[in-house]
Amino acid sequence: MASPAGLTTKQRIVQATMNIIAEEGLPNTTVRKIASRAGVNVAAVTCHPGC
Repeated sequence: MASPAGLTTKQRIVQATMNIIAEEGLPNTTVRKIASRAGVNVAAVTCHPGC
């Protein structure tokens, strides 16, 4: 299901991940930061189908 912004959960997770890596570097990228930025539960980041 797409979010109001038109992005799927997977797209939001990928976009958040890439933005955090670009801004903070890979060593500072965490699952919690990704989930928070994407607006999803931590479990969605680690268990989302198709990721």
